Amino acid sequence: MNPIIPQKVVIVEDNTSLSDIYKTRLEIIGYNCFTAYDGQTALEMIERERPDLVLLDLMVPKVAGDQILATMRAHEWGKDTKVLVISNLNEADAPAGIRQQGIEGYVIKANLSNDQLDQLVDNILKPSGQTESVDLESPALTMEHSDSVTPVVDVDLKISHIFNYPAAALWLAWTDAAVLQQWWGPDNFSCPSADLNVYAGGLSVIAMTAAPELGGQTYYSSYAYVVVLSLERLEFIHNLCDAQGRRVEPASIGMPTDFPQGQRQVVTFTALSATQTEVTVVEYGWPAGQSRSMSELGMQQSFAKLANILSTQ
Repeated sequence: MNPIIPQKVVIVEDNTSLSDIYKTRLEIIGYNCFTAYDGQTALEMIERERPDLVLLDLMVPKVAGDQILATMRAHEWGKDTKVLVISNLNEADAPAGIRQQGIEGYVIKANLSNDQLDQLVDNILKPSGQTESVDLESPALTMEHSDSVTPVVDVDLKISHIFNYPAAALWLAWTDAAVLQQWWGPDNFSCPSADLNVYAGGLSVIAMTAAPELGGQTYYSSYAYVVVLSLERLEFIHNLCDAQGRRVEPASIGMPTDFPQGQRQVVTFTALSATQTEVTVVEYGWPAGQSRSMSELGMQQSFAKLANILSTQ
């Protein structure tokens, strides 16, 4: 069998934090990403790597985005490369002729949430009956297809719990493997292993095993961290995976097909007093349905286990 060669994406973005988020998210779902923080580096990188897609900010140092695009189109190495513009400029305020240079779409950066990025790139590089380019002038992600598509209603899931313990104890519960293994997972599930690498750019792989009466299967989840603020905030991208942290399709491990992959999750730790902390988990973009309800119940049961563990220490 021939190996599958990942498609290449060059990210042209001078905001390094945002660029890192884009890169982390896209690499998790299988793309090979390269980042350029200025236009000159971007052109050299595009010529060298010959990417399948360029995510192009218009306002970057040294060579502006519209000139990057014009230079690409004037050369054999860039004349057919797919380009998606992601800019803070409204398209009406952008340099003239952007559309005429041939782009896949024009996205207003403020309207593009992190959990939409993978869907957007997939729709460009792995199209399924798509007939028109993507346009995100409005906050909603809208894609035009040639066949009838039933809209997906995404709902953010938010769970909060107030613990009568200081923020440091709750932070440790999320970042120390020995502590996390004691409470992670809903009732009738245990956590046999947790390989934690809690830092921006780090990847944790956590196992969860069902009780024998529920089949005894072990499931793995990966958490790719994009924001780590000690005692305050964790932001990561969640995927179902194998024991090595490689993403797997939900159906292949017996999970519902609507279980979201590449899901952005945020955990905040709010110190209400020296001995009381509110922990809030937000999971973005759940399709409304049974999987979302099961996740909510699981998190609530996990919080109850955590409160019990803390009370015995």
